[in-house]
Amino acid sequence: LSFTKGLCVDEEPSLWQMSLNNEIDLWIDVGLPDERRLRKACNRAEQAYLYSYGGRGLTSGGSETQRSCSASTISLCLSCLQQQVRN
Repeated sequence: LSFTKGLCVDEEPSLWQMSLNNEIDLWIDVGLPDERRLRKACNRAEQAYLYSYGGRGLTSGGSETQRSCSASTISLCLSCLQQQVRN
């Protein structure tokens, strides 16, 4: 698992795991959901995970991309995480 230039480069996720054949085994993106990036993750990687925050998760049963894509989406509650850090 390694960091990429994901914040600066639109073609890469935040983290990924590459195979020995230089293919993307695991695509991990962090941020606000974007249909285009989710579609790209599903097309290029064996597995894809999107960690969203800010109250904008992907709606269940939403767009065609969401229904046809096997990406796992996890919504993070920032205030919950901040409270855990304080404790």
